[in-house]
Amino acid sequence: MAIHISWHDQAKTIIHLDFEPDWTFEDLRGIDLDTDVLLDEAGQKVCMIADLSRARVMPRNLPITQMREVLDFAHPNTDIIVVVGMGPMVRMMLETILRVAGGAKDRLRFVMTIADAEAAIAAHRSENN
Repeated sequence: MAIHISWHDQAKTIIHLDFEPDWTFEDLRGIDLDTDVLLDEAGQKVCMIADLSRARVMPRNLPITQMREVLDFAHPNTDIIVVVGMGPMVRMMLETILRVAGGAKDRLRFVMTIADAEAAIAAHRSENN
């Protein structure tokens, strides 16, 4: 699988998704269930870091009509998703997909580094606690 999922911290409050350059929609769909298992296990609100710094483009033939089921972020333990390293063209495509597919765009933050992602999560938690 070209998307790797792990806990970012020992407290299990941040899930780290690491996207390889050749990820596919099927990879994304596959980690959707794995992510739900981790969210269930955590039993608390969990933020996610989606590291796309090595994946400079979106997969070809991305089924936009099926993106809603993957990008709905409907699990009750899902907090914000911080996307790392996404270039401006890919970001524009993702925002368009979320607008068309009805995904939870308000839960997304875009940053350039993992350190920026950690800072964005800390700021979000500070504002919401």
